[in-house]
Amino acid sequence: MDGVSMTTLSKQGIIKRLVEDGNYDGYCNSEITDENYPTKDTGVFVYKIIHGSEIGDGCVYRKDVEKKFKELGLRLPTAAEALYIFTKTPRDQWLCAFISGSRGAFIVFEDGGQRNLLLYSGDGDWYADYDFVGVCE
Repeated sequence: MDGVSMTTLSKQGIIKRLVEDGNYDGYCNSEITDENYPTKDTGVFVYKIIHGSEIGDGCVYRKDVEKKFKELGLRLPTAAEALYIFTKTPRDQWLCAFISGSRGAFIVFEDGGQRNLLLYSGDGDWYADYDFVGVCE
């Protein structure tokens, strides 16, 4: 697991800064804002990235991810945690982060050489090829 310090993430405007730091030169959902995802938590956190094949075969649902995370002592990340983790991962990694306190998920992926950040609202089904972001409790 990788330890990540978030001591500087408590300042106003952190979501905007993290989106900018993510270098999303393709599509970036304009609804991922400080107003829509206010940051309350700060501090040090440890995260783990779980490959979808460790969660299910074929399609993976949010409930499957939450169940697996619970078994592993993980929780869903906050919006700020997810965006911070995205800035620390390889450009070509496909990641999904179901956001704590929200029915939505952030998805980051590369397509045609461009890095994209999507907002998906719903529980949906995901391919087991995705990696899923969890934070240690």
